[in-house]
Amino acid sequence: MSRIKKTNSRVINAAAARAAGMSTINPQLELGGDRITLVRYQSMIVEAQALQSNYNALLSHTDAARSAFILAEANLRDQSVRMLSGVAAYFGRESEEYQKAGGTKRSARAPYKRMKAAQEIAA
Repeated sequence: MSRIKKTNSRVINAAAARAAGMSTINPQLELGGDRITLVRYQSMIVEAQALQSNYNALLSHTDAARSAFILAEANLRDQSVRMLSGVAAYFGRESEEYQKAGGTKRSARAPYKRMKAAQEIAA
């Protein structure tokens, strides 16, 4: 499952549209001091777009890393089953070695008990 990329930012789109409108008033618009200028506003928009692009790239790398991890985990799970089966084939399912490898002896398992149909009705 890949992560959802942020392809559209309403904030960035609205800011870009607003900046385009303001540039028709005056491309060098200054609204009080150095902090409220159209040039600074446009540079903030470009910076936000760059950060959004970087964010999406990081999500792609995260997706690739997640896929690699899931594959490694599946391979390890498969190898674990193979290793336990190999121990069972080599030493037997009733051996201490099989138990040390993480298996459960068949003799150590609780027997499965079926209830008779009459007992089910009475209960």
